[in-house]
Amino acid sequence: MKKRFIPLLALLLSLCILVPVSIAQSAAEGAVQISVIATGGSVEIADHAVAGGSSYNVKENTNVTIKAVPQDGYVFDCWSVTGGSIAAEDLKKNPATLSVTTGAVALTANFQKTLTVTLKQAEGGTATIAPTENAVGESTATTVTGLDDSTGNFVATLTATANDGYAFSGWKVTYLKNGKVTAAYAKGDKTIYQYVRKGNLSDKSIEVGFHNNGAKQYANYHVSLIVTPQFTKQLDVTIAESDGGTVSSADALTGLASGAKVTLTATPNKGYGVLGWNVTDKGGNATGDYTLKMANDTATITLGNTPLKVSAQFSTAAGKFVVDPSEANPPTATLREASTAIQNGATNFSGWNNNKNEELVMTIIPTKDPRTTANANLYMGIWRLDVSGYAKGTELNFPDDVVLTDSSASSNYIGLHPSVGGDSFHHHGCQRQCKAGEDRAGLPQQGHYQH
Repeated sequence: MKKRFIPLLALLLSLCILVPVSIAQSAAEGAVQISVIATGGSVEIADHAVAGGSSYNVKENTNVTIKAVPQDGYVFDCWSVTGGSIAAEDLKKNPATLSVTTGAVALTANFQKTLTVTLKQAEGGTATIAPTENAVGESTATTVTGLDDSTGNFVATLTATANDGYAFSGWKVTYLKNGKVTAAYAKGDKTIYQYVRKGNLSDKSIEVGFHNNGAKQYANYHVSLIVTPQFTKQLDVTIAESDGGTVSSADALTGLASGAKVTLTATPNKGYGVLGWNVTDKGGNATGDYTLKMANDTATITLGNTPLKVSAQFSTAAGKFVVDPSEANPPTATLREASTAIQNGATNFSGWNNNKNEELVMTIIPTKDPRTTANANLYMGIWRLDVSGYAKGTELNFPDDVVLTDSSASSNYIGLHPSVGGDSFHHHGCQRQCKAGEDRAGLPQQGHYQH
């Protein structure tokens, strides 16, 4: 009895194994397998979700509806298929119809990566965002989506409108870097940039797009953008009456925003010159809430957050020349043998104030006697660049025994090369005046050269 039971149990187990296999084979008969490739999303086949790398069976010789489902950060581009067919005019459609016969089908849903421009509002006004013809997907009142295709196409237009009593002061563009809000820069603003922009940040309307270089090393600069308008209370600049002359400006002086720049021109009466500028708040109180750049008879003021009152200081004793008072450094000088320094330590200066007509006195301790050193010269380089603080249109006078030599026509500085010999420095007469607007400007007027 026991020996007969074992074969019967084995027979029952074999039937349990064979029955499922038989059922699976029966289900596959007359079916076509559709293999799906979908990077950046998935596919629905006849309302059944199929992930990339998976497959789904349908009946032979049939038409089936297919739908691409993009992941966040992607949009559907087009279909490609082998072993089946999609009408040429439907390859960009979603959903679409896939026709199969009896052979296996490979279906690819092509997705493209996207980036987003998000608008944030700010106190003092409102802003709008609108898609350009290069945008993709559905836009909202605060977002526009574009392809991350390295074309540099502009995808969104942003426009700011200030409320009454406020002024638009510019756009702030940021992105999230490791979850932290970080400043974004446009191409042309810095060497390393995250986006492209049409217009200036100070313009009320700008267009933006994404990074335009697809090389692998720039991948981290392809980012979604956050754009925020900035508004400030309206500011005014009032020109106060000045004795000895008048002050005028071609710029708007009312309804200004923080960061706005205005240029004022002082016109002295006959016998007067411009000594400087007085800047206070609107009530005449001292304030440092501004920056001031002066050159000749003009002043350029960058506003902070305070309305200002400005007047010029005219005087019969004033020179023609006023420069940026923040530039306190005199030109540099070196005693040299040919081009090698022959002095102990740096040159010491006294009497220098490049906002007044005062003498520049240089004290140099030589390491060699310049009276007996061949090719001895005193070199003083003076920058032509505006950032040096010396104003265009100004004049630097030297004693009659100084020779002024231009080191190079293409350089950004000029050099003074007084010759040396005998019991003292012997120079040759020179007086150089830079015309207003001339490229090699940058010389302080009446800065006398002594030793």
